[in-house]
Amino acid sequence: MTMRALTCKTTLLLLLLPCAAVALNYKPQPEESLSRVAQMHYGDARKVVYLQAANGLGDGDNVPRGNTLWVPTVWKYRIKKGEDLAQIAGRYLKDPKRADFVLWLNRIGDPKDIKPGTEIQIPFLLNHRASGAQSLADVSRRYYFNTRQAPLLKKFNARKTDTLKAGEVIQVPIYDPEAAFEKVAERVKVFKEQEERAAKAALKLVAKPGPAPAPPETPPSPAERPQPGTPHEAPAEGPEPPEEGPDAANAKPAPEDSKPLDDATELYLAGDFELAAANLSQLLEQKPLPREVEGRARELLASCLVALDRPGEAEHEFVRLLMIDPERTLDVKTTSPKILEVFRRARGRR
Repeated sequence: MTMRALTCKTTLLLLLLPCAAVALNYKPQPEESLSRVAQMHYGDARKVVYLQAANGLGDGDNVPRGNTLWVPTVWKYRIKKGEDLAQIAGRYLKDPKRADFVLWLNRIGDPKDIKPGTEIQIPFLLNHRASGAQSLADVSRRYYFNTRQAPLLKKFNARKTDTLKAGEVIQVPIYDPEAAFEKVAERVKVFKEQEERAAKAALKLVAKPGPAPAPPETPPSPAERPQPGTPHEAPAEGPEPPEEGPDAANAKPAPEDSKPLDDATELYLAGDFELAAANLSQLLEQKPLPREVEGRARELLASCLVALDRPGEAEHEFVRLLMIDPERTLDVKTTSPKILEVFRRARGRR
């Protein structure tokens, strides 16, 4: 597995968002999906919607080649002397009237309690453009994963109706605690450490000695060699090999694909989860695989990640598994409860 170069620089940026925010600047590797970047930063692949809106991308999971992503975060602002919440709301939330939202978010009962030096949380804003007729409940479900925030969106955008026409734009404040700058930065740090450990494990795998070469064949003795003029015996004719159809690769995995999968299975059963995960990641990244092999590899990789106490990444792998095999099930008698629980969560997101 090649080591991913994690170039995350923390900086105060004026993003291509409707407000200034603290964000991470991340350049994905060619094989990385947008949902993986969301998992890495926010701990939840569903929050890919933050990245899609912040970077002006569609609903797909692929990152345009060469793009650098803005990863916005919820951040803290220290109030300066002479500032009030209306000024801060006007500057960072684009409307002084949104000072009430800042009060609510920071659980401030009386604006008079705010003094210089007080730290308050500032959400990041996402622009949502309706692709067709939409309700605010639809928008709430997309960004908050429930419909309960529809009234908040209505008040935040000073709307009189609960519906949007095609092309209308509203602003969505994201105040997700898991998107707090400190949590995102720590999550990326942990991910980088895990990547480094996996890379070392992959190097160990490459350095592992292979099987000894077979001894050279002994040439036949002169008596065994065919003599001049002696007719050779024709080989027995067998049935014609079947023609391979377009789904032949899926019907029977190639030996070169099954071998690393079998090796990873042995490592998993031996308790070497780190090395097994590195082996499987290498297999999944190197080339397209037959569906059966990819399914087995993703299921085993997810099991390794659960054993390594990385349930978020395991859930992401199960989601990828269910994308290629929606009817996939796990044997409840032979699968550990932890793995079953992560699999159930992944199935609930499909």
